[in-house]
Amino acid sequence: MKRKLITVCWISLGWLLIALYQYVDSYVVLLNEGAVGEDYNVSFYLKSTLTSVFLGSLVGGSALVFLWEKWLRVLNFKLAMLLILLCYSVLYFGLMWISIESYGIQGLENAAEFREPGGILFAIFNPTVLPNYLFWLGVMLATLFLLFVRDRFGPGMLGPYLTGKYFRPKSEERVVMFLDLKDSTQIAERLGAERYFSFLNEVFQAVTSPILDTEGEIYQYVGDEVVLTWDPKSAAKEANCVRCFEKIARVLAERSDAFLEEYGFKPSFKAGLNAGTVVAGEVGVIKREVVYSGDVLNTAARIRGLCTELQHDLLVSESVVKMIEKPLNDFRFVDIGAFELRGKMEPVNVYSVLCS
Repeated sequence: MKRKLITVCWISLGWLLIALYQYVDSYVVLLNEGAVGEDYNVSFYLKSTLTSVFLGSLVGGSALVFLWEKWLRVLNFKLAMLLILLCYSVLYFGLMWISIESYGIQGLENAAEFREPGGILFAIFNPTVLPNYLFWLGVMLATLFLLFVRDRFGPGMLGPYLTGKYFRPKSEERVVMFLDLKDSTQIAERLGAERYFSFLNEVFQAVTSPILDTEGEIYQYVGDEVVLTWDPKSAAKEANCVRCFEKIARVLAERSDAFLEEYGFKPSFKAGLNAGTVVAGEVGVIKREVVYSGDVLNTAARIRGLCTELQHDLLVSESVVKMIEKPLNDFRFVDIGAFELRGKMEPVNVYSVLCS
């Protein structure tokens, strides 16, 4: 909810800036054509325009984030677009009606017809209004597209893509967590392919909020796994990388009855956590994506594999323990020994996490 409300605020700000530019441009054109009367109050009409757009952006932005984007995901595409177009039209012409009723259209030399009986309807459905209607329709669709692009790349990744940060491979410090769904093979066999897919989708939706709350980034989904990353500063702050797993376990426990009733299973995860240097860069030709490579990911995956053998839900490497310097009041790390992991020449010290 917090993330969606922030998105609505950014949409409102962006649309306000667009409306301000549009107003100034239109005013300059009317002024040059001599269509502005002496009684035209620039300040008054600027405020009225921005007020109308602000209200429209709040309502439209909220509808876009909370309804329209969802419609495109769950409904037939043609039906979703038809509903969005209908809602947009009602919103646009409704706000235009309110604006004209509230502020009038005084001050324009050619506005006499707007003051005649039925003038508001003439103003709203005047053919000259069509370009503005189409303009804001384009703005709305472009905003919707950007939201989909943001979700495609994930929080924090759209900026680097647009700025070309990873055009060339670069080394950087990352904290990596491999989340693996427990008993996934058994669940898949019992549910069947389609219901298992729905089950996974609901589980991934449930764990998204804890990941965002702890400033994590979803690197990729791999079957029944989720690979998360943090920059070291975000991971160490309040031990976010460890608290993320705690929050995920709590959310799934709260929803366990709903999952049990719907699917007959209570989802839970095991996880391995590691920190170190990775090489990040874009790969691919006709489909490009940012890929992390290096021993850090392999080690995190191997530590995750130890969870079943050692009967622990969360295991972390020594590099993570050293990174989190702030004393923890509600949980502590316990050294359970050094283990030889496949592909590693040296044993790796592994720690479990105990809650107070």
